Amino acid sequence: MINRVILEGRLGADPVRYQTASNKVYTFLSVPLFDPFQKDRSTSEWMQCQVWGKSAEYMLENAKKGMVVSLEGRLRNRKITNAQGETTYRTYIAVERANLIRERRSEPTPPPNPKQVETPVPTNNQSSEVPKTTNEQNPGTQSTSPAIDLDFDPFA
Repeated sequence: MINRVILEGRLGADPVRYQTASNKVYTFLSVPLFDPFQKDRSTSEWMQCQVWGKSAEYMLENAKKGMVVSLEGRLRNRKITNAQGETTYRTYIAVERANLIRERRSEPTPPPNPKQVETPVPTNNQSSEVPKTTNEQNPGTQSTSPAIDLDFDPFA
């Protein structure tokens, strides 16, 4: 049986620093789990994800509530006995890899200067060379690389 969990989502709270008696640092990250069949995403279950060591330090320094994270780890259960002797179990993710996901920019990035302009594409009876681009600021220079569509956003 494979015990592998991959989660991606927005943090529900800022990470909090914890330390063991032997000075090992860890934190818990709260990530919501939405039901894909639920039309209204107003309710969700929250998964606690335990991160240790350098990954925990990185998350403590850089992660904030609302940021998108990608977490990979194993599903674990913890047995907890309270002061009254009652036993409960908590399920959590023991994180092995934790990454912050860079979010897409809301505005398109401006084209770099100098702008690249594509020369006309050859017709059927002309050679099928790659269209050449010309530097507007230096009209005498040409490049054999095709013109790049700077307004194209692969994440749109």
